[in-house]
Amino acid sequence: FSIRLPSTPTELVNSSSGVTNFQVIDGDKSYVVSVVNLPREALEAPPQQILDQAQSSFLKSLPGSRVVTSENFNLRGFPTMISIIEWQTPGKPDTKLKVMAVLAGSRFFSVGFISLKDVFVEADAGKYLATFQIK
Repeated sequence: FSIRLPSTPTELVNSSSGVTNFQVIDGDKSYVVSVVNLPREALEAPPQQILDQAQSSFLKSLPGSRVVTSENFNLRGFPTMISIIEWQTPGKPDTKLKVMAVLAGSRFFSVGFISLKDVFVEADAGKYLATFQIK
């Protein structure tokens, strides 16, 4: 895959889950890409169920989070979900995320743009997500 980031990302591999995360923090903005090869048994579920489960798991990891919008479509033939999610961590300002989840064969990608809610610019998030390419 390829994506345009504002600088060289930090790479973190979670050996227990097999997820590789790439992240760039630029002031109040965070650009994130995660990729994992799903096990064969996970791929037995319909693609929409995989995308829905990923979103549900993400929401569970952020108490107080909510989906503002969510849209399903195919990105170059691959099942895709784009969502805007907001959450509030106690004692911190509200945060907003635009995330695109893509199921490309056995690979699952999550591409996200995060910032404080009061400075979130959806057009900037959209421009970043649009640079994502599956090779």
